[in-house]
Amino acid sequence: MAITPVMTSPTIVGKALYLELVNNPDAPEGSIGMWHKDAVKQVIIMPQHLDEVGIAQPVQIWDRVLSKHSPRSQWDANRFGSGRLVKKLDESKLEAETGYHISYSSYSSDELASMSPVDKHNATIYTITEKMKSYLLDNYSVKDENGESTMVATQTWVVRDSKPLAIEMTNEELDLARSGKTPQAVIRRIQKARLSAGFPEKIV
Repeated sequence: MAITPVMTSPTIVGKALYLELVNNPDAPEGSIGMWHKDAVKQVIIMPQHLDEVGIAQPVQIWDRVLSKHSPRSQWDANRFGSGRLVKKLDESKLEAETGYHISYSSYSSDELASMSPVDKHNATIYTITEKMKSYLLDNYSVKDENGESTMVATQTWVVRDSKPLAIEMTNEELDLARSGKTPQAVIRRIQKARLSAGFPEKIV
C-alpha cells in the first residue's frame, strides 16, 4: 500500500497570482461609483495543492477593495471546491438579463457525483473564469433619448501597469488560508514584490 509522505516543515508548493486592480482610465464617464473612485482591488489567486495527508485542496481566491473611505478593508476568501461550482449560462438568454444581476445555478451533489474528472475540471475553470470577470466589470445606468434607464456592464478595472505578480506559497500558508486565516507572510511577500515592480508604496 502506498503511503503519502507528510510534510513536517514549510515547503514551497506553488505560486499564487497577485492582481492589483485600479480604475480603468478608459471607462465611460459615470461608470465608476463614488465608493470605487480611485480605489484599489487586491486579488490573490492561490493554487490547488495537496494537504498534509495528500488530499487535493481547491483553488482559493482572496480579495478586498481598499479606498480612502475604507483603507483597512478585510480580506474575503472564496474557495472553489466541488460544492461551489456553477453551471454554464445559456448565452441565448443573456439578452433577457438586466445586466444588473445574473444568477448562476450550482451543480447539485448528485450531479457532481455523476460527473467525470474532466467535466469537474472544466466546471472549475468556468466558475473561476466567471469570478474573475466579476472583478473587472461593473454595472451602471445609461439613459436613452426617451429618458429610459438601462443597466450596462463595462470594464471599470484593469491590472496595475499590466503587471500580474507571482508569489511563492508554502504548504503551511495554503493550509492557513484554507482555515480562514490571512497568511501574513504572503501579504508581506506581496508588498515586497509590489515595490520591486515599481508600484507605489502606499496602496491607497
